[in-house]
Amino acid sequence: MSASITNTGKIIIDETYTPIDADKDGDLDGPFAQGSARTGIRTAGAFTGNIINSGEITVEGNDSAGVHLGGPLTGAFSHSGKTNVLGDRSVGVRLAAVTGNVTLGGTITATGHDAVGARLDGDIGGALVIEGQIGVTGYRSTTAPADPSKLDADDLLQGGSALVVAGNVAGGITLSGATDKLADVVAYGAAPAFQIGAADRAVTIGAIAGSTPAAGLAINGRVTGNGVYSGIAATGLAIGGLGGAVTIAGGVAVAGSVQANATGASATGIRFGAGATTPELRLGGTVAVTGGGSTTTQSVAVMVDTGASVPTIRNTGTVRAAATGASAVAILDRTGGVTLVENSGVITAAGGDASRSVAIDLSANTSGAVVRQTAPTTGAAPSITGAIRFGTGSDRLELAGGSVSGDVAFGAGSNRLEMSGASSFAGTATFGDGADTIAIGDTARFNGTADFAGGGADTLAISGKGVFAGRLVNAGNVAVTVASGGGTLAVSGGATIGSLNLGDQSVLSVALDKANPAANLITVTGASTIGTGSKLALRVAGGADIAGQYVVLRSGTLTGAQNLTLSDATVPFLYRGAIVAAAPNEIVVDVVRKAKTELGLNTAATGAFDAVDSAIGSDAKLAVAIRGLYDGAAFRAAIDQMLPNYSGGLFESVTLASRAAASQLREPAGAFTEEGGWGFFLSPVGWDASKAERSTTGYDVHGWGLSSGLERKTSAGNFGVSLAYLSGTDNEGLAVNKIKHSQYELAGFWRGHWGGFAAQLRGSAAFVSFDSVRQFDAELETENVQRRADADWNGMLYSGSGAVSYEQPIGQFSLRPVLAIDYYRLNEDSYRETGGGTGYDLTVRKRNSDELAVTASLAAGINFGGDNRYDQWSRIEVEGGRRERIAGALGRTTASFGSGDAFTLDPESRDSGWTGKVRAITGTTEVRLSGEVGAEQRLGDVALSARAALQFAF
Repeated sequence: MSASITNTGKIIIDETYTPIDADKDGDLDGPFAQGSARTGIRTAGAFTGNIINSGEITVEGNDSAGVHLGGPLTGAFSHSGKTNVLGDRSVGVRLAAVTGNVTLGGTITATGHDAVGARLDGDIGGALVIEGQIGVTGYRSTTAPADPSKLDADDLLQGGSALVVAGNVAGGITLSGATDKLADVVAYGAAPAFQIGAADRAVTIGAIAGSTPAAGLAINGRVTGNGVYSGIAATGLAIGGLGGAVTIAGGVAVAGSVQANATGASATGIRFGAGATTPELRLGGTVAVTGGGSTTTQSVAVMVDTGASVPTIRNTGTVRAAATGASAVAILDRTGGVTLVENSGVITAAGGDASRSVAIDLSANTSGAVVRQTAPTTGAAPSITGAIRFGTGSDRLELAGGSVSGDVAFGAGSNRLEMSGASSFAGTATFGDGADTIAIGDTARFNGTADFAGGGADTLAISGKGVFAGRLVNAGNVAVTVASGGGTLAVSGGATIGSLNLGDQSVLSVALDKANPAANLITVTGASTIGTGSKLALRVAGGADIAGQYVVLRSGTLTGAQNLTLSDATVPFLYRGAIVAAAPNEIVVDVVRKAKTELGLNTAATGAFDAVDSAIGSDAKLAVAIRGLYDGAAFRAAIDQMLPNYSGGLFESVTLASRAAASQLREPAGAFTEEGGWGFFLSPVGWDASKAERSTTGYDVHGWGLSSGLERKTSAGNFGVSLAYLSGTDNEGLAVNKIKHSQYELAGFWRGHWGGFAAQLRGSAAFVSFDSVRQFDAELETENVQRRADADWNGMLYSGSGAVSYEQPIGQFSLRPVLAIDYYRLNEDSYRETGGGTGYDLTVRKRNSDELAVTASLAAGINFGGDNRYDQWSRIEVEGGRRERIAGALGRTTASFGSGDAFTLDPESRDSGWTGKVRAITGTTEVRLSGEVGAEQRLGDVALSARAALQFAF
């Protein structure tokens, strides 16, 4: 038959049947549909012409279909509309052979037991393009309820796959093509969301035209399998495994996502089953699975199952497997045929524990395989997280960049771990009985454990600026070579090796542990040779003070010992070391502490150093992180992080805030009396001040606030009250320490002016709450050592101030000398820190600080307007003078680490300094707007304040 079929409207074949809640358990019961054998569009045999559905098809009935081609189609098939079929064993779109292209767009859904979204049983002579949503489920709900116990069997029926390709596709398969329409293939249930293959025939998928590199299957959209309910496994993409062979030309490329999610069951992202063959799997998007829940389940992102053939897997995207309490494998080869896994993206596995978190499993391989991680050209560095398992062949792990975190098991054969670029390794690499090699070059760093359990003729070779900073286990036959040029051998925990050859300018780094002096000894059973210009570097281990004498190397024979030197740069800053005379074939170092006065600490830190040094002895990692520092500035910063707030930053911040709020009262008045008997003002304020490190640590304080006041005007002057909220932060010098304070101030004041004479008095009390975070951060080899201590306490700030001034007009200009006095007292409660541990948390005693100061200044202004009481008056004024501290002192800070001995830190005395202000005022006798910026010389720096004010008279 020759014709064309085009549907742009609606085809609806439904029924009056509606499921009901027969057992009254809160969900519907019974079948989805009662009728059967219904079809929206159907051909009974061969058809010539194009078939297009851009409309809507709705069908209710078992064994039914939205579109069913019962014979071959000579032409093309296109679906861009909406097809929805409800009923057991129903199919949304079912096609036999098609000579042209097949395009499935729009929305295709099928619901029912063994329902299928789209089933393509025949050969397709063109290309298959998916550019819409295809979904299927047998569930009544695709969201699991909080209590699934009430669900019936008919609520948990299993549907089929969302998309089944059971015939050849000459032009390849593309999910999300050049039209940029998203393909979204979803199955809710145990069946694979996307299945390629058949039980009774072979299937061949050709290469996609125009794709480079060529691929037979390109997934640029989404494929998702979701088990939904507990105990139901999930699979995203399944290729083969049904009985018939599946061959995909050019490989499989995933630039979109393939996902599988299961609860209490296994989840598989991509499975190449028996009979599946493709030359390469290229992953540029995301393959992610989540499952687990019991020890018998397994989550596998990519599985090459027994009987399949996929020799190469390349990843530039993300491959992720996660399993709760179960096994998680990112890439699993059960065939032994995967010979190359190349990664420049992320491969990660997170199972129930480290032994069940496997990134790459190639243990079935007997001929030798390569796992290669390339150096990044742009963007983030690649990574592999989880175990890597090789088989019995001669295997290679090649790391040209990025990181590997996980154990690596090399089997029999002569295996090789090659590191170059800026790559790093953290884990245990276990070798068999072959002639195995670890080669570390460029700036690569080995931070794990090398276990040469097989006992073969093994080699550890370091070149360039490479670093071996791990453990050597069962290394009695290992020949260690550090090539000339600056490579580093920094064995952790001591080792026995077969031979040692240190080339010119190489570095031998040894750890020292006072509690166990022999724990880090390097024993060479054979010969040791040390080249010209080689350096010995010392490290702190164990946390205890390392002052003492240590044998660091003992060898069968030793040549070139005189070439090894020890310099200040290779000894932790706290110590001084020397290579001393020793027995034959031994190298011995003698280490002494520097005096406190040699450490460059400020006066306060020097006084507290003994307490700090004693406290860190109870925290081994903290002690190593501080005592092991090589740089003096870093060492001093670390000691700074151990100290409480003491240098006066808090007093500076709270008093500067209060003074900024109080300065509102000292504004000059206009020539005419304000209207009304009442006044109100609203004044936002801000401040900023800092002190460089001198005899005490530096600080940087800043904050903002809002002050408002109400005053009553009388013949004796204005009497008023004000309220202020002031919030500030004190950052402590080099340390990562911060204190926030919130200040609630109540003040009473009086002010008045008679002619050119003006006077003000003010008294205040402020409740202040302090919230402190003191944090220590340091790198300990590959580990970040962090301690965080939190504390909060309260205080009270009291103040009294007064000022007098006299204004002398000179035409349009004015001069106004000002004399002011202020007194501030801050009483702080004691507090105890928590969260940092016994070696870091501090107990700080009460502290009181006060200051009495006198300020003398002269203001010069220029006036505009104000010729009568209704005229707007404005002034720009510049004020300069000096603030002289005449009494008071910052409180000493007394603290202790836990129940340890107390130490006291003396702050640096506050000094006097020049002051300057610029202000502008404008307004009438009813409303006034003003702003002011002030600067004050303080401790070699400048403190700044700013405020604005809006005043009303009524």
